[in-house]
Amino acid sequence: MRRKLKVDENGRCYYQLDEALWPLVTNFRGERAYSCSVQTEIDMTEADDFRKKVEKESGTHVSFNSLIVKAVANALEDFPILSGMRTERLDRILCSDPKEIRTVLPIQLGDTVYALVIEKANQKGLIDLSKELNEQIKLAKEGSPTELHHWNKPMFCISNVGTIGHVDSCFGQMGGNLTSGLVICSISKKPVVKGDEIVIRKMMNAILCWDHFAMMANTPIEFLNELKRRLEAPDTWLV
Repeated sequence: MRRKLKVDENGRCYYQLDEALWPLVTNFRGERAYSCSVQTEIDMTEADDFRKKVEKESGTHVSFNSLIVKAVANALEDFPILSGMRTERLDRILCSDPKEIRTVLPIQLGDTVYALVIEKANQKGLIDLSKELNEQIKLAKEGSPTELHHWNKPMFCISNVGTIGHVDSCFGQMGGNLTSGLVICSISKKPVVKGDEIVIRKMMNAILCWDHFAMMANTPIEFLNELKRRLEAPDTWLV
C-alpha cells in the first residue's frame, strides 16, 4: 500500500481507513471484519545457494529464517500497513514507521514458544541480522530468552511452521489487533517448469493471512509478489 502515512499527536504513524472499507467497519460494528489469505510458491534454490555462500565467506550461520526476515523487512517499507494494528479509533490503522520495521519470529523449543524480535530489521545487513537471530536462539535454548515487551506496538509476525515438520499448506489467524501475518511452509524439491524444461527446484509456499477490515486484496498480493522477487534473486536484493 504505497501511500503517504500520517503522524498522530503521539508521533505514531497511521493511515486513514479507505472509504471503500468503511462499510465493513460499520456492518461488523468495529469487530474484525474477517480473515483472508493468499498464497504464493517461491523458488528457494538460488536463496539456498546464496545462503551457503554468505555463510562460508562470513563464518556466520545464515538460516533460511534470516533470509526470509531480511526480505520481508525490506519489502514492508512499501507496505507498512501489513505490519499495522487496529487502534481505539475505528477509522485508523496504526503502522510501523517504514524506516523502522519490527519483525517477530516465534520458534518452538519443546513445548515452549519463544519470540525472536528484530528491531529495525530493514536497517540491518544479512550477516548482522543472522548474528542477532543466532544469539536470541542461543539464549532461548539456555533458558534465558529475550523478553518481548510492548505487544501493543506495530509488528510483523512470521511463523515458519515448515521447520517443525513437512507442511505444504495451512490456514492461520492473526493474533490480537495485528493486520496480517506470514506463514512459511516447508522447502521441498519439486519438478517445475523453467523455460521450456522440467527441472527439480527447491520450492516453498508462503501464505499471508490478512484482515479485510484494513485492506483490499491488492496490498497482500503485491507484497507477496515483492517477497517472491527478492527471495528468488538474492544476489540482487539480499546483499
